Amino acid sequence: MNVNQKNLNQAKIFFENGLENLLKSNYSEAEKYFLKSLKIIPNRISTISNLIQIYFLKKEINKLNDFLNHYLYLQNDQEIQFGYACLNHLKGEYNLSIIFCKKIIQEKINIDENKVINLLAVNYRKIKNFLQSIRYYKIIFKKKKDYLTFYNIASLLSEIGKNKFALNFYLKCKELKPEFKSCLWNLSHCYLKLGKLDLGFNLYENRFLNENPVPKKFEEFKDVKSLDVLAGKKVLIWDEQGLGDTINFSRFVVDLLYFTKNITFVVNHSLVDLLVNLNKNINVVDYDFLKTNPQKFDYQISLGSLPRLLKIKNKSELTFRPLILKKEKINLPKDKLNIGLTWFGNVNYPNDEYRSIALKYFKEILSMKNINYYKLSKGIKKIDLDEYNKFEI
Repeated sequence: MNVNQKNLNQAKIFFENGLENLLKSNYSEAEKYFLKSLKIIPNRISTISNLIQIYFLKKEINKLNDFLNHYLYLQNDQEIQFGYACLNHLKGEYNLSIIFCKKIIQEKINIDENKVINLLAVNYRKIKNFLQSIRYYKIIFKKKKDYLTFYNIASLLSEIGKNKFALNFYLKCKELKPEFKSCLWNLSHCYLKLGKLDLGFNLYENRFLNENPVPKKFEEFKDVKSLDVLAGKKVLIWDEQGLGDTINFSRFVVDLLYFTKNITFVVNHSLVDLLVNLNKNINVVDYDFLKTNPQKFDYQISLGSLPRLLKIKNKSELTFRPLILKKEKINLPKDKLNIGLTWFGNVNYPNDEYRSIALKYFKEILSMKNINYYKLSKGIKKIDLDEYNKFEI
């Protein structure tokens, strides 16, 4: 294809604009510019490489798959090979992704080896081979001490419970890139796990700003900067996380009564009966109720922001409160031991792998004939169906 100088210049401008947006994490804009550049110079590997990176970062499996299929004639190129490593990682084929990465490194052809080694570290982390993951992160660390290297090592150390060590790496990442919200969000968790509640809850606000932000609700009402403004005001508290976190954080809604007695607490409908007895001055409702009974509030506060506003500093300041729930009497058989089981949580929870376990691992105890087992979780996971049907639960 003949490309005149004018087109070459235009392709270069598009490429530079794409690179500028990529560095700012404006992935959609970057993609537009790179595709325009690629239209002019179809086989430019640097442009192809950047688009692979964008689709990988955005976890767009179908786009990446279609893109790589378009360049089958370049499949022996190292960047395309790396694209397949990325694609297999996104598909959950981590061992296959490892094979592609190792092949690229062994051939030692012109490619940024750091990104290949980083993907190896992430793949090994996914298959829970943490020692191998750390080994590859150490290789990168010797060559490149940028904010992302510190962040990746910190998040791995946090994942395996080494929070004191993780803290130092998060702090270094923060020093190198103070505006990196995902670091600040994870740093908040690290502080909270280490019992530094004031530091943790201050940084916890970055949950609204990180890579996968918590959506804000009821923004039509004023946000609260200080609880001193709440005297005599009508306040709406809204839940933002899962059911367990809502129950856990509900204690802070009671503490808010020191500042105002006019509180509405909106929660998932399944928690209303449990939380309605928090305090007679707290009106607990669900979201459907607010839709059918719209109200005006002076202020709104997200539930997770209450500890920061209440200036909670130490675990000793946390108040344990009874939750009163009307119980229906359950007549269980008395000839056997009765045991309730909860072996899985919400499949959409990002770290579900750390709090769920396949039912097949319970075979031995489920085979005991002198015990009645009861499933306490709602629904059933597909992977557990066969085992579940084998036993009387």
